[in-house]
Amino acid sequence: MICLYVHYGNYLKGCFLSPVQFVFLSKSDKRGKMKVLFKKTENHMKYFDIELDTTDMNEYVGKNCQNLVKTKVMPEYKSIVAPGEGSEENCNKSKDTDDVIAKIIPTICSKVIKEQNIQTSLRPLVKTIQLEPLIFEVVIPLKPVVNLCDYHNIKLEPESMDIKKEEIDFVLKGLQRQFASYNTVNRHALEGDVISVDIECITAESSVINQKDVQLQVDKEYLSDIPGLIDKIIGMKKNEVKEFKLNISDSYAIKAMSGREVTFKIKVNDIKEKILPEIDNIFASRVASGVDTLEKLIDRIEKNIKKERKDNERSRYECRLMDQIIKMSQIEYPSIMVDMEVEGLINQYKEE
Repeated sequence: MICLYVHYGNYLKGCFLSPVQFVFLSKSDKRGKMKVLFKKTENHMKYFDIELDTTDMNEYVGKNCQNLVKTKVMPEYKSIVAPGEGSEENCNKSKDTDDVIAKIIPTICSKVIKEQNIQTSLRPLVKTIQLEPLIFEVVIPLKPVVNLCDYHNIKLEPESMDIKKEEIDFVLKGLQRQFASYNTVNRHALEGDVISVDIECITAESSVINQKDVQLQVDKEYLSDIPGLIDKIIGMKKNEVKEFKLNISDSYAIKAMSGREVTFKIKVNDIKEKILPEIDNIFASRVASGVDTLEKLIDRIEKNIKKERKDNERSRYECRLMDQIIKMSQIEYPSIMVDMEVEGLINQYKEE
């Protein structure tokens, strides 16, 4: 039988229990020393305070003095057990207490999870509250619960296979840019031009970039990760040199420049104007083999769009179906799962 108490500081007083907070003495510990205080369930996670007194620690030290884990998983812990008589001969308890704590906490957490019959799929989170006696908070993420909707009755309308004029125009403009020509001009740089520049980027520490004859497209979308750079270049003439400073965002790919003020030194060597071809029969014969009129080119574009849409129809249908199932179902999960996923994506981005 489990003895239950409400926990008040250093005292234990028997009384009627709150449905939210209680202390139980671990039934797997015959002497009933380890106390576990259930505090709350929040965001699909259970919160406990676990207390071990000096006697508990001495017993665990004795049991774990061999094959200790030497990883400092909880550096905030200090030695809290005074070595007893003959302790140096056994395993130098005071010296190894930190390692013992790192060893026993997973065992204690597993005991609590088992005795409380908690279903979890993630490792518990542990935080020190007090050292003497040792009290630490354990947060146990609960296993996600999914109550599926009646997905058998979900009906989705098939996607339309009609091709809009805007879709065809988008493809034609892409082909037009692809087959553009460039002529050298004797004027200042305008948006849409392609220019050849010598460029140097300097931070407070060093010169990060120093390259000659770099081809730059004077397009704000092309260099959107350096706001303000294209505005500084527009209006420059051939052989003109300009020096200016820009603040680079923390997310910029070049780490030596990200989050810093960077000095740019730019010299324009050449300016070329983009000349887009007319979209006509001649254009159609250039961009597609076996096509001699614009009408035939548009017909081929339409067929290609329909084929691509049909090829991807199943995967898009599955995505739409899953979106609907998620929307109509009830899903409970620990909030820490989202944090872990975000952290994983951030680390992946940093590695890339």
